Amino acid sequence: MNPPPRGEARGDAKLAERVALAIRRDIVLDGWPVGRVVGAEPELVDRYGVSRAVLREAVRIVEYLGVGRMRQGPGGGLVITAPNPTAVTQAAIVYLSYAQVSLGEVIGARSMVEQLAVGLATERAAAAEVEALRERMAAHVEGPAHEYAPWRLHDEIAALTANPGIELFVKILGRITGRY
Repeated sequence: MNPPPRGEARGDAKLAERVALAIRRDIVLDGWPVGRVVGAEPELVDRYGVSRAVLREAVRIVEYLGVGRMRQGPGGGLVITAPNPTAVTQAAIVYLSYAQVSLGEVIGARSMVEQLAVGLATERAAAAEVEALRERMAAHVEGPAHEYAPWRLHDEIAALTANPGIELFVKILGRITGRY
């Protein structure tokens, strides 16, 4: 694998950030194989040329980002995971609060992204996918309210765009407006 990227940063905290970036980069280059063990702690210390303390801090960063988690015991090591949008949502809420973005501004951004999603879904969705969505919506209207949460419609339309970036931002903005 590759050594951590070089930069102007100094100190163990900055080194740990660079090692975490190198680990993430290596996982991306490897095709992000969820469930694969990247290596045990001694292997990773050697691979990235850092101390155990720096590696452990880097692993904490990797875990926070949802890139991997350290599994203990035989066959353990840093295991690649699928990222969870919740971490991104929480970070976005913190930033939006800091920047004093109003709920109205968040809703405006959400509306713009969702309009784009509807346009892309209209262009890209197969007729069978649209019909299945209509059936789920009809069942929601006719059935108990708890069977189909309204926000799921937005997520399902975003999924029909075949654009993971749009899908992620629709989910994040939907969750933010619900918690903001």
